Amino acid sequence: MVRFYYVIIASFFLILYYVPKMAYYAKHTEKYTETQCYKLAMRVMWLIRKKGRISTTAFGSETLPEDGGYIMYANHQGKYDTIGIMTSHKKPCSIVIDSVTAKRLIVNQAVDLVKGKRFVRGDIKQQAGEIVRIIKEVKAGRRYIVFPEAGYDDNKNELIEFHAGSFKMALKAQCPIVPVALWDSWKVFYGRSLKPVKSQVHFLKPIAFEEYKEMNTQQICELVKSRIQEKLDELRAATEEARECEKADTLTKSRFLGVYDWSVLLTYVSLCFGILGSCMAIGSKLANAMACLVLSALFEKLNEKFERAKLAKCGAEEHRYGTHADSLSNLICFGVLPCAIGYAVGLDSMIHMVFYTFYIISVVVRLAYFNAKTESEEDSSKKYLIGLPVLSIAILLPVLYLFKDILGSVYQLIMTCIYPIAGISYISSFRIRKPKALEEREELVAQKNEEIEAGDRVNQ
Repeated sequence: MVRFYYVIIASFFLILYYVPKMAYYAKHTEKYTETQCYKLAMRVMWLIRKKGRISTTAFGSETLPEDGGYIMYANHQGKYDTIGIMTSHKKPCSIVIDSVTAKRLIVNQAVDLVKGKRFVRGDIKQQAGEIVRIIKEVKAGRRYIVFPEAGYDDNKNELIEFHAGSFKMALKAQCPIVPVALWDSWKVFYGRSLKPVKSQVHFLKPIAFEEYKEMNTQQICELVKSRIQEKLDELRAATEEARECEKADTLTKSRFLGVYDWSVLLTYVSLCFGILGSCMAIGSKLANAMACLVLSALFEKLNEKFERAKLAKCGAEEHRYGTHADSLSNLICFGVLPCAIGYAVGLDSMIHMVFYTFYIISVVVRLAYFNAKTESEEDSSKKYLIGLPVLSIAILLPVLYLFKDILGSVYQLIMTCIYPIAGISYISSFRIRKPKALEEREELVAQKNEEIEAGDRVNQ
């Protein structure tokens, strides 16, 4: 209701201007045509929408009858329903409203402007007289909005009981019935938010008199209700699907590109240590560079644990993003950084450059291979590591560095041999038994890949 009172306060001076004007127009019909009165009512309704930051999208307007009168039967959700329908309806139309509701400020004047009819609760004679007048006007070409539910206590996007008696007007007028499905109309004046709000008006396919002339009012009531319910179910399913897609599509939730959950943030931290270690190596600070290499590997292992816990819940795009981010980070941390350390040790000849080049290419090949790997592999591959993991360099280089004084001149020779041997080990097809925890993670990854492939097939 906050938005409702906000519109009243924000439009205070407009109300002071338009309420007397609306009353004057409605009273002096000899001066102002019905079209002029209707335009004034529409002007006020559009101002309410603008002040309230309300937008309504109309669907099915092209199905409305071009000529003659008809009655629109809509589900009822709140105070905004009539405004939503009338501002979405291309041609002038009127409203059937409860007399108590019609006494409210602005509503009273608007009902007079659009030639609306007021029903007094409990007064059968008065209601019968109004129904007779509505039937005559519909036959003459006027269009009416009727809410067969009557109330809207907490309807939201659900239907409550329709009153079959409200369909007597259409049956007697022998006019088309236009079912109208309102979606999210209840959100407009509900709650405490002033954020922009959207609603939908769906004009469903008209029901010609020939289709329902043999039915009684109860049967007509069930027919109209079923059509509206069918549309609401369709919209509900589409909304749920969109919500699931939004939940899975975490790449667009932030104002910045990318994903920033705990798992991926650990990848970024690992990458930071990889970059920092490369800078340390360039500055010949070998101890610091080795420490950064070890820290990169530690954060990478932490990332794997977080990823295993998150894998069953993350969306397809988030999973794919994490995989590529992890590979690019590994290229810097366990591809470029080890080569920078080797260069800082003094391995700077042409043959060493060749070894570094081969080593980095091997890292790229391994990472690209496992990114592109599919489920067509043998079952045994799920229990074994193929080749040497790139993280192993984070153990080899620091261990060698700790014993460099003992190794003496042999240290540089061993360092020289590590790069081509490690590169070959990365791209070799020998197998190493996986730890049980890693097997479980691979199973989760396989399941997620199946979901991604299924989603891709649906999109195609």
